[in-house]
Amino acid sequence: MKRLAVIVLWSTILFVARSSAETSPIQVLLLDGQSAGPYHNWQLTTRVLKRELEDSGRFRVTVATSPQSGGDFSDFKPEFRKYQVIVFNYDAPDWPSDLRLQFEGYIDNGGGLVIVHAADNAFPHWPAFNQMVGIGGWRDRNESAGPLWYFKNGKLVSDTSPGSAGSHGNRLPFQIETRVPEHPIMKGLPHIWMHAADELYATLRGPGKYMTVLATAHSDPDNKGTGRDEPMLMVLNYGKGRIFHTTLGHDVAALSDVGFIKTFQRGTEWAATGKVTQKVPPGFPTADTVSFRVDIAEMDPVFTKGQVMVSGGSGSKGRPAAVAESLGLFEGESDVGSVTPPGNLVYDPAAGTYSITAAGANLWSTVDAFHFVWKKVSGDVSLTADIDFPTKTGNPNPHRKALLIFRQSLDADGVYADAAQHGSGLTALQYRLVQGATTQGIELDISSPNRLRLEKRGDTITMFLSMGSEPLHQVGSSIKLHLREPFYVGLGVCSHDVKVVERAVFSNVELKTLPAAKPGNLTLYSTLETIGTEDNSRRAMVYTTRGRFEAPNWSRDGSTLLFNQDGKIMKISASGGIPDAVNVGSATRCNGSHGLSPDGKWLAITCSMPEKPESRIYVIPSNGGTPRLVTEHPNSYWHSWSPDGKTIVFSRPDHGSLNIYAISAEGGAERPLTAGNGVSDDPDYSPDGRYIYFNSDRGGGMQIWRMRSDGSNPEQVTSDDLVNWTPHISPDGRSMVFLSYEKGVTGHPANKDVVLRIMSLEDRKVKVLVNIVGGAGTINVPSWARDSHHLAFVSYQMLPAEEDEASSGGSPQPK
Repeated sequence: MKRLAVIVLWSTILFVARSSAETSPIQVLLLDGQSAGPYHNWQLTTRVLKRELEDSGRFRVTVATSPQSGGDFSDFKPEFRKYQVIVFNYDAPDWPSDLRLQFEGYIDNGGGLVIVHAADNAFPHWPAFNQMVGIGGWRDRNESAGPLWYFKNGKLVSDTSPGSAGSHGNRLPFQIETRVPEHPIMKGLPHIWMHAADELYATLRGPGKYMTVLATAHSDPDNKGTGRDEPMLMVLNYGKGRIFHTTLGHDVAALSDVGFIKTFQRGTEWAATGKVTQKVPPGFPTADTVSFRVDIAEMDPVFTKGQVMVSGGSGSKGRPAAVAESLGLFEGESDVGSVTPPGNLVYDPAAGTYSITAAGANLWSTVDAFHFVWKKVSGDVSLTADIDFPTKTGNPNPHRKALLIFRQSLDADGVYADAAQHGSGLTALQYRLVQGATTQGIELDISSPNRLRLEKRGDTITMFLSMGSEPLHQVGSSIKLHLREPFYVGLGVCSHDVKVVERAVFSNVELKTLPAAKPGNLTLYSTLETIGTEDNSRRAMVYTTRGRFEAPNWSRDGSTLLFNQDGKIMKISASGGIPDAVNVGSATRCNGSHGLSPDGKWLAITCSMPEKPESRIYVIPSNGGTPRLVTEHPNSYWHSWSPDGKTIVFSRPDHGSLNIYAISAEGGAERPLTAGNGVSDDPDYSPDGRYIYFNSDRGGGMQIWRMRSDGSNPEQVTSDDLVNWTPHISPDGRSMVFLSYEKGVTGHPANKDVVLRIMSLEDRKVKVLVNIVGGAGTINVPSWARDSHHLAFVSYQMLPAEEDEASSGGSPQPK
């Protein structure tokens, strides 16, 4: 039997920077109401078709149900012209003549039409309809309806042999072959893919006028077939109208097939607009793998009884989708993505262990491949386990992964967060914020922890670990991620090598529901992290602690990082460890405005002194020493050195506004570079000294600007709906990193959902670097490494105080 890929295509809406506007939904009229027999349950399949269109986010569907055969059609007057496309889930006798004429006019004048499965059986005596669908079956059709149409020697042929129209064998999986790969509906689809158990329509007849067959399937003589390649997907024209015709989709099991869903969605969009914008999902079926959506299959009441055949490959007899084996705390197991051979679970109830074996390329980039043992849950939960890789000899892959996972769906490119323990001992919190996006991750380069926990509280997901007898504790690995309820929670294994199967054993597994956190019982944590700026770069955690610290600077040699905490300037190895305080003499209340000179010999700090309690700018040797005053004016905040080290730019308030000034690094007179009643802040020199970049609301909203180093010729650099702050230019002058808040945020607050974004200064293109909780304190000052490819920043977490201890205060989740 061929393996089964289980795919669930759901979408998640999050705050992620976007550059394109939302597309208006296509208006769809879905017509149903009759079937000439009991074998097409239109009441059930209409719900499925409507959901599949609306799940894509591209359509808005209205359902119109006709009177029954022989009923009163006088009040059934669909306003066809209000819709861009009409979907027929309708197998019925004739309409009244006036309704038929209205419909013909609608299509002739450019309306779209989609014919699904048995809808091509309808209206055998309506010539215009039969021309629209091209071919149809049953309902007394014979050679008078038109020739047979099928592929022979790779070409579409018509056959005028006499006989009835319409036949099919038993419902089994079968392969579909693309015939017109460049058509917008088919573009990007495999040449051959497997379709779930369905009726393979054959011996269809019709005029076939203006018909292009996009895909065929071989009608197997061993299954009452014709031995010919029969049309499965077609497009036609009628006047100005576009028609998409699919013979697939007998019942919910067939409709849950990912190949049906995606061609149905793309075909409906093409019929409505003549274009296709929807991408092919990574979980699309292959030549020997059926892919289906569990959430759609579950819409059929018999699915939960194990009676729906969804598995298979060529010649497969299928198997019930329901799982009979005991899975302990969990309720299902699935291969997510491409995993060959299929992964499996061995649960030992006596020992309480879950032994999972699996291949799979990785959980990274935009597509995952692993075996997942899962339970659907809602609310706040934690999952905890001890993890062991039994195979420790030979040459196992250092990146094999054992996983604790929260996942929105079983789609290969789905939204998720996991706590991943690698075979090398490295531990990471990995996550994908939206479906199809690139995975991000926070890495801890430590020996394998004894125990690992993944916890969800609201939209905050946090990783905890214990290295031995110590209680579980959070380690600075926390992200914001929205999961729509219900979502999946469970255990996973990936070998990181498609040709190798690896095994991991999970023991002492606890799945708990968590009580709501009390607002007054939250503890602030700060985490110093670094990240590469290339695509697919991972985050590395350097240091985390309770309380607040801010504003990292990278030393010129890349070995250390500076930040401010509790009024002090702290220094820590870039690879982690315990920070030490820098000697700042009598200075106190040092804040997040500090930075090293271009030659690395001096450190500018913004602090208070006993005789000058307000914030002023001072300079000390980079290794510490007695502060030397630079600015006499109080409430001045350092931001940047000029490339030659001779000038400092800073900001300070002035009569209700905030403006930028320059001063010699030796002190002296200040020179205003900006003026006005708004906010101009966070100035940063370009490496060539020609420009100063800054953020300003002078254009209405807070955006990034730049001006000449003397303050002349200001020009706006960013212009979007986000609120942009703190620009910093890379040492090579090619990139600018900046921080973005959601639209409507005022000021420069802390502990907000923010995005660090990078702009290429060559072409002004912007990409998201990382989504975090941050704001003020995250990148207040220049935090680039000298290689121009790494950045340091601070993220923040608010966690319940009781989670500093071994227990989360949860209660076991019922099975």
